[in-house]
Amino acid sequence: MRNWKFGKNQGKLRTNALGIPRDGFGFSNDTMGTFGPPSFEKAAFKVTAGKNNVSIKLR
Repeated sequence: MRNWKFGKNQGKLRTNALGIPRDGFGFSNDTMGTFGPPSFEKAAFKVTAGKNNVSIKLR
């Protein structure tokens, strides 16, 4: 799962000239990629009805 906070309600993730996000972003399992988003395997989690609680820390 990925999540980001849109700055100024533009509907897309804002980045600087180097492509680094200017808005808050985060991924499930609090994982990060080296250059870009993490792999699916690192961010994946098992969904169990009524038992999942996922917190994502925005950076």
